Amino acid sequence: MSNEIERMRNDLDVIQEAIGAKLPFGRKDVGLNLLLAAAGVLTAIIAWVVPKAMIQWSVLPILAAAIPMLMAMRKRSMDGSLQAARRREYRLDWLVCVVILAIVIPYLLWERHQGVSSRLTAAGACVLFSGMTCAVLGLTSPGRRCYWGSALPLIMWGFLIPGESLRQMAVGCGITCIFAGLLAAAIQAWQLRREERA
Repeated sequence: MSNEIERMRNDLDVIQEAIGAKLPFGRKDVGLNLLLAAAGVLTAIIAWVVPKAMIQWSVLPILAAAIPMLMAMRKRSMDGSLQAARRREYRLDWLVCVVILAIVIPYLLWERHQGVSSRLTAAGACVLFSGMTCAVLGLTSPGRRCYWGSALPLIMWGFLIPGESLRQMAVGCGITCIFAGLLAAAIQAWQLRREERA
């Protein structure tokens, strides 16, 4: 009897994996989002205390946190042992980056052609478009709900950037990464816990 139940559970797992019903992330992804939040704390502190001439270096912790995140994305998208549904999820992450660039770059060129563009306006537009893309993607499947964690902080910061000084922008970048990382990690952890209980 117990062998039959175990076989049915395994069959159910295979079916869920094949149709994409299983979550496309794990505990490691939660840790990577927490790493982003920690990098945001460091960035905000560094941006607050360094001299104005060195503010641009305050984003180094975020760039350092992005390296393992991008490496994990790349490794997963190329992993041949993953089910097709998970590979599609990981490829979509890369596609999102391309779509954001495809939307933002023409917008920035149009803005510059109109004579409206400044560096801060361009930065605000990039962040705002990124947040809106995350919000839309968060609606597409349960595995992408964690994008909502990034959407709200990015959208709010995108609206604030054009009125900020360079120091405020660097601190805002850190604060945005703190909230985006913590919210995404919380959503992922909640979903993983729910899946484990089911």
